[in-house]
Amino acid sequence: LLWDISSSAEKRNIKRELDLLAMYLKRLNNVTVNLVPFNISTLTQERFDIKNGNTTELVKRLAYFSFDGGTQLGSIDLTQIRDAEILLFSDGLSTFGKKEIVLSAIPVTAVSSAPVNDNAYLKFIALQTHGRFINLNETTTESALNEMAKEPLQFIGATYNNVEITEFFSQVNTQLQNGFSFAGILKKGPASVTLQFGYGNKTTFSNTI
Repeated sequence: LLWDISSSAEKRNIKRELDLLAMYLKRLNNVTVNLVPFNISTLTQERFDIKNGNTTELVKRLAYFSFDGGTQLGSIDLTQIRDAEILLFSDGLSTFGKKEIVLSAIPVTAVSSAPVNDNAYLKFIALQTHGRFINLNETTTESALNEMAKEPLQFIGATYNNVEITEFFSQVNTQLQNGFSFAGILKKGPASVTLQFGYGNKTTFSNTI
């Protein structure tokens, strides 16, 4: 759990974020949460063992933080994390030093409720890690919870005959909530393209057009 405690993060709707986090962890029931607060640097990691969905101690700790200092997202190196999932609560605005998080293959769920945030960068983080971006300003807490509880279906890639099709283009690892597209030049017909779908990097089914 990466928790932004910089001065700009104070403008977030912390209550809604805490409510969402508590509901999500309650659904997971028994889980270990490694909390990493950050502003211009990452602070000491703290461990919380959630048992039977009880998040009281974690929520109390998060509510205790005061917001101060700039934000250096580049101080976060996700390659050093070994957990199954990463939750990032931040406005995505980096104001000091290195501005980009060092990403890894672990899925990141980026959550923001700030009135001003860098949606584009938070979405980029989610896309690159096969995670999800949740803007609490545009959805209900219940809808956000349902989104967090399911792994998003993705377009993994496509196969085709180079004799039939050339200059094929598609954006792989695209989440399908808002659809996807591909394009190419048909050299001769008929031709077929096999589209592959799945979760993470694993193809679970395909469809030939």
